[in-house]
Amino acid sequence: MTKGLHPMVHENRSTLRKLRFVSYFDGNEFFFKDHKIKNKSMLPGVAYLEMARIATELASEGKATAIMDVVWMRPIVFEDDTMKIIEISLVPQEDAVAYEVRSLEEVGVSEACAEELAEKIIYAQGRVVFKDEGSGRPEG
Repeated sequence: MTKGLHPMVHENRSTLRKLRFVSYFDGNEFFFKDHKIKNKSMLPGVAYLEMARIATELASEGKATAIMDVVWMRPIVFEDDTMKIIEISLVPQEDAVAYEVRSLEEVGVSEACAEELAEKIIYAQGRVVFKDEGSGRPEG
C-alpha cells in the first residue's frame, strides 16, 4: 500500500486554483479482498466517503460532521493489477465543501503527462459539512 497523508488519501495536489487530493490503488489493498462482485474487486462505498471526509478535513483543518447529497454514479472496479489514480476534488461552498471522487484513466502516456491527457471519470459526488472550529457550532 502506498504511504501518504492517510491510508485512503496519499497526496495533496492542491494549487491556488484547485483543491485536489490523490490516492493510488491497485486492487490488492486489504479493503478490496472481501469486496468482490462477480469475481471483480470493487472499491467499497464507505471508502469513497472516507476519502471525501479525510480530504475535506485536511483542506479545512476542521472536523467533518456530516456527508450529504451523496450520488453514486458508478463503481471503481479492478479487473487486474493495474494502478488506478483516484482524485478527490473539492470545491468550497457557503455552508459545506462539495466533492467529486474520480479516476484519472491513463491513455498510454507517462505518468507526468497522464494528468493532462487523462479522461476523468466521475464515480461519486456529494457535500461534506464540517464544524467551524472558531465558533464551536456546526456549519450548514
